[in-house]
Amino acid sequence: MSSLTWTSFLSVLADVIMIVVIFAATQDPSTIQQNQEHISTSDVFHLNTSLFIGIGAMSFAFVCQHNSFIIFRSLKVQSLENWKKVAHIS
Repeated sequence: MSSLTWTSFLSVLADVIMIVVIFAATQDPSTIQQNQEHISTSDVFHLNTSLFIGIGAMSFAFVCQHNSFIIFRSLKVQSLENWKKVAHIS
């Protein structure tokens, strides 16, 4: 496997792990009663709406971070002062 293939595989694996962790963390435990002998399927698969907000926010942050590096590298003079100006204007 080439280096890029291996890195891509690890990235996809990390995405899957992140989605599983987010899914597990956003389960609403208040819908499951403690003394209930039978738990219905709707109680187990109840999703909190913050799951979708979180995925959107993380996707946006990932895209912005990636584009920030591309923009910084495209500056003729790569300095902190120039980067502050670009970030402030945008």
